Amino acid sequence: MARIDAQTGRFEWTLKTGSVIALIGAFAGFLTGLLGGGGGFVIVPMLRRFTNVTIHGAVATSLLVISLVGTVGVGSALMHGAQLPLVFSTLFIATTAVGMLIARRIAAHLPALVVQRIFAAVLLIVAISLLVRAWQSV
Repeated sequence: MARIDAQTGRFEWTLKTGSVIALIGAFAGFLTGLLGGGGGFVIVPMLRRFTNVTIHGAVATSLLVISLVGTVGVGSALMHGAQLPLVFSTLFIATTAVGMLIARRIAAHLPALVVQRIFAAVLLIVAISLLVRAWQSV
C-alpha cells in the first residue's frame, strides 16, 4: 500500500509507492482507452483501496487527471483542424466550473464517509444504467 506521510501530507515516495501509483494510472488509462471514458470511476476506488488518500484527495486527483486528459484531447483535436462550437463549448466549461465550485463547498461540510457513500451510489447507478442499455441492445 502506498502511504501518505501524516506530517507532510505527501506520499512517502518509495519503489512500492511509485509502482502502486503507476499501476493505478496504467489500469485507469487502459480502461479509459478500452471503454472510451470513466477513468475517474476507476481512479477513485483504486486510490482508496491501495493508498491512504482521503476520499476528498482521491476525487481531487481524479478531477486533475480528467482535466489534463480533456485538455490534451481538445488541444490535439484543434491541432488537427477540428472546429469546436464556441457557444456550446463555453457554456459547457462555465456550467462545469460552477458545478464543481458548488460541489466543493458542499463536500467540505460533509464527512468523508458520506462523500464516499455518495460516490459509491453514483457508481452503482452508472453501472446499472450501463447494464440496462447493454441488455436493451441485445
